[in-house]
Amino acid sequence: MEIGTPEDSELTFIPQSPEKPVVLYGTSIAQGACSSRPAMAWANILQRSLGYPLINLGFSGNGKLEKEVLNYIIEQDARIYILDCLPNLTTKHRTGSYRPGRCRRKTNQGDPQRSHPACRTRRI
Repeated sequence: MEIGTPEDSELTFIPQSPEKPVVLYGTSIAQGACSSRPAMAWANILQRSLGYPLINLGFSGNGKLEKEVLNYIIEQDARIYILDCLPNLTTKHRTGSYRPGRCRRKTNQGDPQRSHPACRTRRI
């Protein structure tokens, strides 16, 4: 792979942010598949406007609130969790026959929280 840069330029790593990240889990829309260019994906716009690191777990054709994925997500010590899965949930998922994953997260003291933010739905 080659990257064309001027002779006197220098590439350096961006230091890791000490801030807790925003964790986003969702569909191809969250992934950025519908944007005209990568910088215009709503997750990237959100990350730039908030100034916090963002972990984007948007997957094309997925984002169905699977228990295993939710358990992985809540392992992350995040500032906020965004679950944007509605476009991939079919009629089967929206009826009583489908039970989306439930999750529990342990606090720093080791006690389980029954009502962790990753397990609640909020409109903002």
